[in-house]
Amino acid sequence: MMRAQLHSREQKLENVQHPTFNVQRRKGKSVSWKVGALLCVAMVWMGAALQAAEVVMEPNLLTLKNGDVLRGKMVSFDPGSGLGWTRSDSIGTMRFEAAKVQTIELGPVKSVAVSGTMPARLRLANGDTLDGNIVALETNALKFDSVCAGPITIPRELLRSISPQSADLKTVFDGITGTNGWTFADVTSAGEDAGYWSYQPGAFVATKSASVARDLKLPDQVTMEFDVSWRGTLNLAIAVYTDSLTPISLRAKEDEPPFAAFYSLQINTHSVNLLYVSQPEPLRNLGQIIAPILGQKNEAHITIHASKERRVLTLLIDGVLVKEWSSGVPAAQGSGVRFVHQGQGSIQMSNLRVREWDGRLDEVSPTAHVGPDEAVITVSGEKLVGKLESYDPAELQLLTGQTPFKVGLKRVQRIEFSPVKVPATAPVSNGRLARAKLANGGVITFVLRSWKDGQATVVLPGIGEVLIKTELLQQLEFLDEPAKSGG
Repeated sequence: MMRAQLHSREQKLENVQHPTFNVQRRKGKSVSWKVGALLCVAMVWMGAALQAAEVVMEPNLLTLKNGDVLRGKMVSFDPGSGLGWTRSDSIGTMRFEAAKVQTIELGPVKSVAVSGTMPARLRLANGDTLDGNIVALETNALKFDSVCAGPITIPRELLRSISPQSADLKTVFDGITGTNGWTFADVTSAGEDAGYWSYQPGAFVATKSASVARDLKLPDQVTMEFDVSWRGTLNLAIAVYTDSLTPISLRAKEDEPPFAAFYSLQINTHSVNLLYVSQPEPLRNLGQIIAPILGQKNEAHITIHASKERRVLTLLIDGVLVKEWSSGVPAAQGSGVRFVHQGQGSIQMSNLRVREWDGRLDEVSPTAHVGPDEAVITVSGEKLVGKLESYDPAELQLLTGQTPFKVGLKRVQRIEFSPVKVPATAPVSNGRLARAKLANGGVITFVLRSWKDGQATVVLPGIGEVLIKTELLQQLEFLDEPAKSGG
């Protein structure tokens, strides 16, 4: 597959100060003052309209299984009367049968800081992920103070892995909340197909080739993650550690205004590629890899880890390690990020979060650990097998045979458990089977019993009934009920 190239305009760009964001537009050769005036009025009007739209736009988006969509707000749920829905232009509460509902986008949510001395991300046997603080590791269970559900006790047999987290990592950016601070530009090479990203609650959307960028003051070691969905062909280029907020023509980069060296991560439907872009030097291809996982879906969770000092960039898709690039090129020099949609359909980017990185990879192991004991994977890639006896803020202890072995917690990338047991989901008699995406990027599966006054009562399989604050949920998906046995 040919490597996708980025192209900026051949003509000069004029930076127009917009009420809410910066727009890069073409500077025409023979535009009359009347046309120019009309363009300025139109730009101001568009900005005001966008600001007004952001204020009045309904916060949630309901999608029914027949494909119908409706904006509004989810206000209630119970098994008898179904889902309650309101709108600013409706009288009273509308009701929907839960079996007819596919998904509910609950709008942008802020991530929640984990308090405690042993923060971690848990992956369960059914694929769920939970962020929180480890309270105590017991013989048969783990006591865990979860961000979404508070204190819970998880049977040890339901654990797939524990990934320790650092408690002092700074959050740099937490969710797309509007257009302020972003620079928008089109991509000239697209011709008539050039356009701009637009803002929707919690997301940027583009239907034509477009660029959006911001100087986020990226730290020297950074984790950047976001959700992306697309129709057509995925063709997204991400400039990491850039100082240019407009697209760079890779074919004619020497003719561009001065810019600092950056990484260009190009994610396509069937492959990913990383380039090192320096203005005075030839393009350096740091490696391409086939990524068939993207050709089998139309949405993904993207995680990028990058280190200026180590000159490393790592890509994970849906928690699975795709590739780690390590090179001897000079360090990238900027502190911003640029997203360029290169056409071939529509795209939505949401839940963008940027924070400092501690060097650990929170990846899903491609194969489940098999054996009676646990496996500790260190940051250096070493695998230590033994019975996990204790877990504290400084270290954990493995028992290998009759010999105890201590491992410093800072050395630990993840702990894998085996054998795992996926709790059977019995036919639901009082509620609705659902899956939710959480504010911190986690996912949980549960039986929804009720939704009222900002709280949801749910049953976590194998764990029990808990209360969840609905403000921590960013998407709710109603699942098909398991088949009832018997005849």
